Amino acid sequence: MNINERALVHLSGIYSKLLGYLLVHRDADGNVAYDISELSDELGLSKRTVILRMQQLEQFGAIQTEKQGVCRIITTRIEKTPISLCYQALHALKRKPGLAEDPLKLADEMNVDEKDAEMILHVLSK
Repeated sequence: MNINERALVHLSGIYSKLLGYLLVHRDADGNVAYDISELSDELGLSKRTVILRMQQLEQFGAIQTEKQGVCRIITTRIEKTPISLCYQALHALKRKPGLAEDPLKLADEMNVDEKDAEMILHVLSK
């Protein structure tokens, strides 16, 4: 598997854009009403990418969905996105390159779920 560190830089940019948009559009309580089509147009991303990245922001604890089209910002720290796991994976892969071929072993090495390791390998191989 060819690990592409530029993919990580690109992904960091996507999360930064998303979190920045949410910050600018939040109300006094930290809630953001958003429309996927508007987010997609504003950020120059596909609707599918916006939906996936919003789901990941929630999964990692950066946002909490209040109801459809409304989320609450919990934190804007980039560590609360898959970026932190990608950096951990890069560190592990530099020590043990063979882990790139085995998501289960990478998951064990990083102490994460196998599905998270698979997602990270997918991101890093683009």
